[in-house]
Amino acid sequence: MGGELSGVTAESVDIFLESAYFDPVRLAGVARHYRMQTDASTRFERGVDPCGQERAIERATALLMSICGGEPGPTTVVESLPHVPAREAIRFRPEAVNRLLGTDIPAARSAQILAALGLEVDDRDPAAWQVVPPSFRFDLSLEADLVEEVARIEGYDSIPTRLPAGAGRPAALPARTRIEQEVRGALLNRGYFEAITYSFIAPHKAALFQPVADTAQSVLANPISSEMAVMRPSLWPGLIDAAVHNLRRQQEDVRLFELGLSFADRQGAAVQVERIGGLRLGAAQAVHWSDTPRETDFFDVKRDVEVLLTACGYLAPTMRAAEHPALHPGQSAAIASDGRDIGWLGKLHPALARRLDVPGGLFLFELDLPGHDARGVPQFRPVSRFPAVRRDLNVVVDATISAQACLDAARAGAGEMLRDLQLIDVYRGQGIDSDKKSLTLCLIFQVASSTLTDDEVEATVTRVLAALREQVGGTLRN
Repeated sequence: MGGELSGVTAESVDIFLESAYFDPVRLAGVARHYRMQTDASTRFERGVDPCGQERAIERATALLMSICGGEPGPTTVVESLPHVPAREAIRFRPEAVNRLLGTDIPAARSAQILAALGLEVDDRDPAAWQVVPPSFRFDLSLEADLVEEVARIEGYDSIPTRLPAGAGRPAALPARTRIEQEVRGALLNRGYFEAITYSFIAPHKAALFQPVADTAQSVLANPISSEMAVMRPSLWPGLIDAAVHNLRRQQEDVRLFELGLSFADRQGAAVQVERIGGLRLGAAQAVHWSDTPRETDFFDVKRDVEVLLTACGYLAPTMRAAEHPALHPGQSAAIASDGRDIGWLGKLHPALARRLDVPGGLFLFELDLPGHDARGVPQFRPVSRFPAVRRDLNVVVDATISAQACLDAARAGAGEMLRDLQLIDVYRGQGIDSDKKSLTLCLIFQVASSTLTDDEVEATVTRVLAALREQVGGTLRN
């Protein structure tokens, strides 16, 4: 930023002064590119008068002469007129002053104030003046700015205190905001607490939770420390650190969730996804004399995730057994909707739990937040006046067949008469082959136009059994 030859010392005789103007946006980019934050860059980035350089250098020369003496040299002006910013006229309606301030200031008084501040006022059109601010007032660009100047000079104490008039109406929330509110409410109602963790984590932690093989770590160019050198690929590392912090303070039942961004470098392109992540550890429910205490299991967290999927607005989400490098190979599932994977659910991998020094019964889930609510506007549907009919089916299938596949097959065969379908029991043991299992399906049939007859119900059940037999090889249990 200068050298010995260009510096001023006690022996200096000739001094050359320069006063310049630089474009704020361009200078800010150059200063950051070279990482040089100087007094000059700070001043020019905030804006200076583009027409005041000659006046400034004359003032500096006069100060030097009054203190040190000497003789002034000639002033040379070099400028590029096409690049000198020109102030454009601001359209100003005099009535806006009283409309916005609630005052009774005459238009002539507004013109007098603006002219006294050095603004050029063209009031040939009484309804819309053309006002040009001076070059040093680069803070004036809107009509509201000029109204503020009138109020400042006239006096804030002269502005009357009045309540705003108008009919209030609730504003429609954006879909993303509405989804976030429902997600928070759903998890808070299930005993979770919201956490906010750092987006910067250590590289070795990022490697443990890297969800996709074709993504690389998003490395920071200038990290705060080596433990915060990469952007998190998942919300889980921060949530696990928060759980460890609670466990060390004798908080053994931990339920946490976080709304935040995950980051990755996918084939050279930075990718960030807004997600909802959660963690659950400890007792399944509060200790009570009428219940036997038990630890949280996979299906407790699965139910939490099902409630969360409904809050997100995903239509017909599914879960399938799948492996994730950070999850237990026998207790993990991929979550999908509309033919694409949207998240994971499972128990922390035992080897990873030992490495991170956390209990083995820690369960995790993470979902992509949808950009819109696919459910649309809720529609009213009247409750049927006619009775419902229940049928329970004990279906024997191969042990490798998932319960979800059986439910999908039954739902496809039942048609429009089906109002509800639940899996209420899974049985393996005496009377069932070792490679088989028995699923008990509860089907509720009901229509809004009439009472169902036995023949209609039996025909529907027959279709359900046919669909189970064709799609999953299911047979009725004897």
